Amino acid sequence: MARWKDFELISKLIGKEYERTVQERAVSIFSDILKIKPIPPNKFAEEILPCLEEAEEKGEIDEEKKKNVLALDLIVKGIIKDKDKYTKREVVLAVEISYTLHKDDVERARERAQILSKVLNKEVIPAVVYAEIKEDVEKLLAKEEKIYKRRYAL
Repeated sequence: MARWKDFELISKLIGKEYERTVQERAVSIFSDILKIKPIPPNKFAEEILPCLEEAEEKGEIDEEKKKNVLALDLIVKGIIKDKDKYTKREVVLAVEISYTLHKDDVERARERAQILSKVLNKEVIPAVVYAEIKEDVEKLLAKEEKIYKRRYAL
C-alpha cells in the first residue's frame, strides 16, 4: 500500500512541475501560432476576475462557471499567425496542461474556453499541452480542429 501512495505522490509532483515549466516557457511553446502576451499565473485572476464577476452579476454565468474558468492552468493572449504572418486578430488561448493527457482535460479546455469567450466577448481557443497521451485521446484529438494541441516534452 505504501508503494502505491509513493507512486501517487511522485505522479502529482511530476504533474505540478510539468505545469510550472509549461507556464514559464509559454512564449516559446506558443510562438508557432501567436505573437504572445502570456499572463503569469499569479496575474491571471487579477485580470480576469473583474470580467467574471461582472458577468456573474449580470446573470450571464453562475459561480460554478466562474470558478471553472479560474481553475484554468494558463491563459495566453496574442496576435494569431496565419500562413507565417501575423494578422491583426487578437485571440486568447485557454490552456489545460497535463503531463499525461486524458479526455477530461480536452473537455475542460473546451468548456472553459467557451465560458471565457462569452465573458470576454473575444475569440478564445481551447488548448492542451501534454508530454504523454493515451491512444484513445490521441485519436480523439486527431479529429479535433478547433483545439490547439501541443506535445511538449521536458
